[in-house]
Amino acid sequence: MHIPDYARATIRAALPTLPTARHVGAVDCCLCDEPFGDRLPVPLGPTPESGLFACHPCLARLVARARRTRDAALTQDAEQARAESAAWLPVRESHLARLDGVRQAAEGVARLAGEDDTEPLQAAWLLVSLESAYAWIPDAPEPPASVDREVPELRDAAFQLDLAMISARDAVVERLAYYVINEAQPAEPDMCEEFACPDGCSGRHDSSHIDCGPDAIYEDLARHDVIVRQPEPEPTRPRPAAPPAGTGQGRPPLPDIEENAPAVLAHFGFDADDTELLVSAAAVGLVAVAEFVRHVDDRVWFTEEVIREQGWRAGLLHRAMSAAFGAPCHFGMPGWPDVVARAVERLGVLDRSEAPEALADLAAVGPALLEAPDRLGANALEWLCRHGVFAP
Repeated sequence: MHIPDYARATIRAALPTLPTARHVGAVDCCLCDEPFGDRLPVPLGPTPESGLFACHPCLARLVARARRTRDAALTQDAEQARAESAAWLPVRESHLARLDGVRQAAEGVARLAGEDDTEPLQAAWLLVSLESAYAWIPDAPEPPASVDREVPELRDAAFQLDLAMISARDAVVERLAYYVINEAQPAEPDMCEEFACPDGCSGRHDSSHIDCGPDAIYEDLARHDVIVRQPEPEPTRPRPAAPPAGTGQGRPPLPDIEENAPAVLAHFGFDADDTELLVSAAAVGLVAVAEFVRHVDDRVWFTEEVIREQGWRAGLLHRAMSAAFGAPCHFGMPGWPDVVARAVERLGVLDRSEAPEALADLAAVGPALLEAPDRLGANALEWLCRHGVFAP
């Protein structure tokens, strides 16, 4: 007779504490104490030939009892698991909603901190209230034992919130840092002519970007007795070998660039005398390659050589021409407004119910794309790219 594993504990509990010689000798059943007679005894061990013996009816009764006990326990466990799961789901969803709400608030603070219409003091108070909301988020709830202990939704939501908080803090810190610096700047009316200021300028020229170089921070900290070991300078990049004699050594890299480039750029809709447009196009020409990491270092070096040999305008003209040929519709190029117009038209017929909040106001998306796409945020730009609104 096969005895299932789930019944062994029940049978073991029913065995006599002090078995008799008849039990051990397979004369009487050790469970009901009745003689076996013609019935076949079932050995209970420790070996098939020694130990205790029981009859089939007793064992069948105990196996049935063990099965009922097991099934009742399984049913109870299943009901408990269902109850715990039903109670856990709203707790999980509530915490996810709390995380998502603060994340969206952080993205809003980062966006507002980068807008000129937001006063620096307003940006500071926005960050203070955001940090308060972040601090009030309770610890992640623990799932019950019957539920999987790993909750990837909570982990991912917390990670996304931390990224959004970093972006918000960075945006507000940058805004306030430049605000403090600009407030401390003296008026410089002599610079108005260089900056082409409108009539009535007070002489205050605020800075929006300051590059102190890679080493200034160590010197600045040292003045406050904070010593940080300065990293060693990077090794010098190898330069291309000098050309063999008789191959034009000593000639400028692009001898006719200033004569020929304006006509080429005009063909693509550029005004080579518009310095601001030329700088924008040169920036595009510097970075718009499929193998960016591999080639940008060489491009920067070559541009440096052109500027050193022929002046900054020749370097800009060269890079602007490369952009005109390779990326005429990139942001900052003459073809970009047409790309934006198509993108807004396509966006208008898409379902934006699950799109990032920055894309809710269709009338504001177009101007943002034209002037500063980064203000829409990485999530919004990724959503637009994923839905093919920028496709040719």
